[in-house]
Amino acid sequence: MGAEYELTKRGNESFPFEYYYLDHLHPRYVMPYHWHMDYELIRVIDGTLPLSVGSMRLSLSDGDCVIVPPGAIHGSFPPSGVYECVVFDISRLFSEMSVNHKAMREMWDSRAEQPIFIPSGSSECIMVEQFFDSMKDKKAATQTRLLLATGALLSIFGSFFEDKAHLPSSHRARTERIKRVILYIRQNYASNITLDELSGAVGINREYLCREFKAIIGISPINFLIEYRIEQSKKVLLSPRGTVTEAAISSGFSDISYYIKKFTALNGTTPMQFRKARLE
Repeated sequence: MGAEYELTKRGNESFPFEYYYLDHLHPRYVMPYHWHMDYELIRVIDGTLPLSVGSMRLSLSDGDCVIVPPGAIHGSFPPSGVYECVVFDISRLFSEMSVNHKAMREMWDSRAEQPIFIPSGSSECIMVEQFFDSMKDKKAATQTRLLLATGALLSIFGSFFEDKAHLPSSHRARTERIKRVILYIRQNYASNITLDELSGAVGINREYLCREFKAIIGISPINFLIEYRIEQSKKVLLSPRGTVTEAAISSGFSDISYYIKKFTALNGTTPMQFRKARLE
């Protein structure tokens, strides 16, 4: 089964962060391979956490932290211990601020870079602890927590700016193309999108697009389209009168049998079983 693409909206407009505390009792303690276009900051509280991010294999222990970049496929099957993480969308966080400054734009626009490992005891780790403290301080005003979290994030990213933001122009151009392809898919997923259409949208041939897309996202553009359609179909399945046929057609599948086959392969359950389990 391939990695799942998560579409969950993190936090709310006032506080666009989603915090998770995960021990062996938490239903999401095991982290199946997945990916999303948000940043994720993970910190090990106790024990060990074997973590795969793209092609890298990390072994985190007490106090170690890692920043998982947007678009990176990651997952973990922890043997024991406790960890916490925060998932956040940079674009939402800074939507009302000046992100046109060159330094900030270069940092926020980086995609599919290697994860940033932050060892326990480092100066950056202290900033991460401050960031997590702002996540957990429910007594403080929301604006206070937001300012503290934003300040800690800017400090953390600032520490790694020289290493991570100055990317070759060719890499940045490739990243921009992939972002445009993803945006095109999100806007047109319900229509009959072809690989030629996607490659034409960014002005490169289909073979080159497939290589670029897989290098950054980890799957082909057509598989991304299929997984995105299936995630969108879940919204229809979970509506009060949603049907499998309606879910398939509204999300761009003309062949109902193919939709059911792909949905089952990606989710381990049929669309109808998924609907029944979630609505019970």
